[in-house]
Amino acid sequence: MVKVALLVGVSEYEPGLNPLPGAVKDVDAMQRVLADPELGGFAEADITVLKNPQRQEMEDEIYRLFSDRKKDDLLLFYFSGHGIKDENGRLYLATRVTRKDTNGRLVKPSAVATASLHENINESRSQRQVIILDCCFSGAIAQGMTVKNDGTVNLKEYLGGKGRAILTSSTSTEYSFGAATGHDDAGLSIYTRHLVEGMETGAADVDGDGWIAVEELHEYAASRVKEAAPAMTPKFYPVEEGYKIVLSRSRQDDPKLKYRKEVQTSAEAGQGKLLFFAQKVLEGKRAEWNISVEEAQAIEDAVLEPYRQCERKLYEYEQALTEAVQIEYPFSVANETALSKYQQQLGLRDADIAAIAARVLAPLRVEDEQDAEPQRQAKPMQPAQKLSFPGNVTEQQVSVPVLIPGTPEPAVQPPQTITTQPATPKLMPAQKRRLKQRQQALEDERNIRSEKLGHLRKSFAIETGEAVKFQLQKQIQDEEVKLAALDDELDAIDQSLQN
Repeated sequence: MVKVALLVGVSEYEPGLNPLPGAVKDVDAMQRVLADPELGGFAEADITVLKNPQRQEMEDEIYRLFSDRKKDDLLLFYFSGHGIKDENGRLYLATRVTRKDTNGRLVKPSAVATASLHENINESRSQRQVIILDCCFSGAIAQGMTVKNDGTVNLKEYLGGKGRAILTSSTSTEYSFGAATGHDDAGLSIYTRHLVEGMETGAADVDGDGWIAVEELHEYAASRVKEAAPAMTPKFYPVEEGYKIVLSRSRQDDPKLKYRKEVQTSAEAGQGKLLFFAQKVLEGKRAEWNISVEEAQAIEDAVLEPYRQCERKLYEYEQALTEAVQIEYPFSVANETALSKYQQQLGLRDADIAAIAARVLAPLRVEDEQDAEPQRQAKPMQPAQKLSFPGNVTEQQVSVPVLIPGTPEPAVQPPQTITTQPATPKLMPAQKRRLKQRQQALEDERNIRSEKLGHLRKSFAIETGEAVKFQLQKQIQDEEVKLAALDDELDAIDQSLQN
């Protein structure tokens, strides 16, 4: 029985896919913990590391990992980088040379098809296979962020099989993040960081038996990820006995591990904080297990860091929302959409931001109500007038006309059509003030884009290379579309302010 690992990290890409500098650091961290004889116990010679590989090199190593193996061999495939779906929904793992054509479609021979990975996995005799995918399935979206999926992906269907465990950094429909929000100070992805942490510290040994099974490792990493990014949900797909596969030993008698578990329990009970009496208990444990103040502080900082990350994200969201409402409120549809994307980028759920939204928006709603009150008072509601009838005639007596036989029928009057114009609601002072602020911001943006468009047109006029001219033409068209949208919004604001 041997333990063999293939660790692939792709951080550099062709234009069209954002770089992921943390991917190669993820690989280094995984290699360190797997090669540790007291932890992963993989022989150095049995760990293959690929950093920014070519497609053929990556396919060759995948084939070598799974071929000519015995039933009890433990095989581990780890990938950190971009995953991509083609126009038909097929999945690919990006390589250093992966690119898209001029229409934005994946050049398929430049990437590794997961169908090929699936084939190699299924043909292997090994019944202990671990697949860890810390990757996206929609390519790169914005600088510093990647979206892990752009549609439902059934990974179990693609990669499932006998005695197999598949661990993924997020579900098929969620955001999971790259360098801006998903990497720690060491540059590791948020998911890989906690996989490594779980093995390196032994904290993932949930049952305390001295061994870390893949199910325990995933549960630990997933819980830690959600502390930092509540909207991110790593997934685990065990097949048959796959969840029982042991990946690492743990230092179960290590006093630091015991202290870490105590801190973790206290932090969970205190919702990310060490309450006063919990600190007193920890002081006693620190003395009992002979742990220095510096060591204890380092452990506490490590345990509390995901909670602090979440607090920082909530603070960033509140600051951004506070600044945004000074420019425009109520938000336009475009701004509402952008705000939702920003929330997803930070990995925050609606429940996480509810209190912030109430706190920031409540004063504005009060302000609008105060502006509306004088108008309501200026137009008191008139009581309904009761119709009066002459003499002793009642409503019932005039409600039905009587037709006497032999007399001509009364002429039927055609119904009158009354055309009314919908009243334009009058802007409140606060709304008018915010509209003017928005108008100024749009005018500033329009001036910048107009200047940029002028430079692009000049460059296009003097450029001779066809490929460059094609790119310039596309940029010119994009800027023209954006300017047209700005003009439309400015016209709408002008009309609102004039009413």
